[in-house]
Amino acid sequence: MAHREALTVTPSPDEKTAVKIIEDIAEFFRSEWLDKKTFEGWPFLPNQLGKQPTAGEANAFLLGCCIDYRQRTRTAWRKAEEFCNERVGLANRDRLWRWIADHDRQDWDSRWAAYGYLHPTPARHRKLYAIADTLVVHYGGDARQLWSKKNVGRLKEILQNELAVGPQITRMIIGGLRDHRLINITTGDLKADTHVIRLMNAMGLSKTANAEQVAADGRRWFKKDPWFSDSALYHLGASYNAKTKADVLRIYRAIDQWRELRSRIGNRVERLAEEQKRESGGALRFYPDSSLHWVGLDLVEMRGALKTAMHDEDTLWAWAGFGFDGKLVSASAIGGSPNHFGTAVKAALKAKGFAEDAMSAEARRGNVEYYAEHAIDRETLRQSGPLKRALSKQVHLLREIFNVLER
Repeated sequence: MAHREALTVTPSPDEKTAVKIIEDIAEFFRSEWLDKKTFEGWPFLPNQLGKQPTAGEANAFLLGCCIDYRQRTRTAWRKAEEFCNERVGLANRDRLWRWIADHDRQDWDSRWAAYGYLHPTPARHRKLYAIADTLVVHYGGDARQLWSKKNVGRLKEILQNELAVGPQITRMIIGGLRDHRLINITTGDLKADTHVIRLMNAMGLSKTANAEQVAADGRRWFKKDPWFSDSALYHLGASYNAKTKADVLRIYRAIDQWRELRSRIGNRVERLAEEQKRESGGALRFYPDSSLHWVGLDLVEMRGALKTAMHDEDTLWAWAGFGFDGKLVSASAIGGSPNHFGTAVKAALKAKGFAEDAMSAEARRGNVEYYAEHAIDRETLRQSGPLKRALSKQVHLLREIFNVLER
């Protein structure tokens, strides 16, 4: 009887509010990250919705997921990329799992350190060999076969029972494939990692550190699709360092502020494009380039040595604007072919407060991207004069980098 009563407990107002906040944040995040125009997607998979990956891309994606366990996600994907490029060879990713299975088991086990500690534990390193053996024997060493028309209906069973990757990694793989619209599965569970567990507890939606129980609580609260809300819980923690309910509410207020300001800022920034062009003496052209999270202008140098790279060849780009990145920010970004970013340019970028985004879509295409962000208050964004001065400051910062690039 007590169990039946527990199942029918009416949610408290605080719990209902917490669910609404998480679902609203998830909608805000996913509308940007999964929109056709701004879609970047998961590492190794194509950055085009619905496009099937090559065998090499699918194999690398599966490897990254399999080692994203008890280590930071960025670390796992970096290790996967280094292993594919430096050990297997970029051109050989289509046979990645065969490459692993071709080792003698003891030889593979002994190479935990030599292969860069793909996973922090030797046991998980050994597990990769078993996964590779199953993939080669039953699926031709091609990860795409796991979600082929023939197998997609039992994908969860294959991942959990045949490959034995574990329930959390199973949820992650299925979620990533859903995000890319590569499979037609309509719901998925939370991947209850450290960030998800911490914030489910902080928001009063779970009372345990047990991953399976947190996933069950996710099904209870986010009835339509827990995976939808996973993006909010994960990125709040991993990207914006939220650890408490107060942190979540602070970020949520910033989202509300940005929603209120975005269209107004967008109109003003577009009008400023022509003014910025005149102020540059015609040396620069400015083109509106905005999304749900960002409003700004692309800068294109029309004189000197940079014209070829920025206008004719499109191997170098720069952007300045405003947006949401856990808080309201003004931002500058520059990126393109690594050939443009020699030692002097990198030193100048570092001196001006730019940081490299090694996990960006640009980086995954073999390019580089640097960004500089500064918190900006709502009142500055609301007023034409302060907004213009803030934008001009960003443009000036980028032009200083342009001067170094031209040397």
